Amino acid sequence: MLGNFDVEQPAHAQTNSLKWLLAELADRYGLDLEEQAVFHGKSMPVIVGHGDLIPTECPGYYVRETLNTIRSHVIAGNYSAKITYPTIAKTSAKKPTASRAILLPVGSTELTGRPGGLLHVSLQYKPAGSMQRRGRIAAVNRSSSVIGLWQENGGHYSEVRKELIAPENIRGGEAETLRLRIQLPRIAGVYTVDIGPVTYVLRAEGRRAPAPKTTPTRQSYSPEQRQNLQTPGYRRMQAEE
Repeated sequence: MLGNFDVEQPAHAQTNSLKWLLAELADRYGLDLEEQAVFHGKSMPVIVGHGDLIPTECPGYYVRETLNTIRSHVIAGNYSAKITYPTIAKTSAKKPTASRAILLPVGSTELTGRPGGLLHVSLQYKPAGSMQRRGRIAAVNRSSSVIGLWQENGGHYSEVRKELIAPENIRGGEAETLRLRIQLPRIAGVYTVDIGPVTYVLRAEGRRAPAPKTTPTRQSYSPEQRQNLQTPGYRRMQAEE
């Protein structure tokens, strides 16, 4: 029989011909198919597959697993009897899931402070793999360009412009706490800051705070700086409500 019977089942005509040929050979050589034969001192049925005699995958899974049925059909003379083949359970190869970086807020993302005042927030970051110092963590988007933002780095705060960076080397599987300081605009209102997937809603209310002792952000207002265009993250939040 021709075919790869590890992956395909023999056609009915092929097994019929095989059974007829086995019966013909047994009759020609006077073999009793119900008796055992001895091969190199090992007792085995008269009808065997190549793999029973030498190291080979022949005759293939589907024929090897049904040899007893083929044998019994030949002995009974049922050359045209159908053979029921075993089912191979198909296992779908699972694609490895790529790990993703995780950035989560520590505490509330809705904060209130005095106009011009300072707020402190923290985020926890877990990279997908190891990350070098000053590697990019997340993009930063502000509703107003006069929102001040600083990131702690080795005990000092450095100004954040368009992205957060890793303050130090982070090993894969480890989490790093990122500490930020936010200065609200001096005009009361609702402001928003997107840091990657995290959106902070900042309310500046009440009397204006005194000027901070630390280096402030620009607080002189041109017409462009007076714009307060809510961030994409905040607009998504509003749309989902």
